[in-house]
Amino acid sequence: MNRSELAALTEVMLYSGEVLNHSEIPGKKWTNIPQGGLAIRLPSFLLRSLRRGGLTVPMISGRGLGHTGGTLDKLEAIPGFNVNLSLEEFRRVLRECGMGLIGQTAEIAPADKKDLRTA
Repeated sequence: MNRSELAALTEVMLYSGEVLNHSEIPGKKWTNIPQGGLAIRLPSFLLRSLRRGGLTVPMISGRGLGHTGGTLDKLEAIPGFNVNLSLEEFRRVLRECGMGLIGQTAEIAPADKKDLRTA
C-alpha cells in the first residue's frame, strides 16, 4: 500500500467502532499498543513503572501477532485471566486498577476482525 492507502485504511479501522475517550478518568494517561512476540516483558515492566508514577494506562492489544502469538494469546493462557472484557468492564478496571487491557471487540475496532482480502 502507498501512504495514502495506508492512511485511509487506518482511518476506516479507527472509526469502524467506538473511539475510546478516557476523559472521565482523572489524571494523565499513557498508552502502549503491545506488539506481542518476544517484547511482552517490556510493556509489563513499563506498566508497573508508569502506575507507580500515577499514570492511568489503558491498552488495546491483538491476537496472532508475531511468531509467538499476540499479547492476548499469551495472557489468556493464565488460568483466571480474562482477556474478553466488555467496554463497560474495561472502563471499570481502569477506574479501579489504573490500568487495563482489552482486545478488538464488536464495539472497538470491529473492522480489525474482518479479512480485508475478501472484504
